[in-house]
Amino acid sequence: MHRIASLGDRLLSSLVPKAKASAACPPSFYQYRCYRNGVSGLYQRRSCIYIAGCLVSCGSWVTIGYCV
Repeated sequence: MHRIASLGDRLLSSLVPKAKASAACPPSFYQYRCYRNGVSGLYQRRSCIYIAGCLVSCGSWVTIGYCV
């Protein structure tokens, strides 16, 4: 019985394509900046995610406060 199972495993492995192992991209993250607008500064953040091939794609800057 063991011989039939191992033969079945070999046949199945020859039919099913092998998956390539790839490292997972890091989790999403935020970027922060103090954007100087004349005298005062705006504290801003934007969310960034990793897309295909672990390339970074970021949204637009959103003001979340003030900075000096």
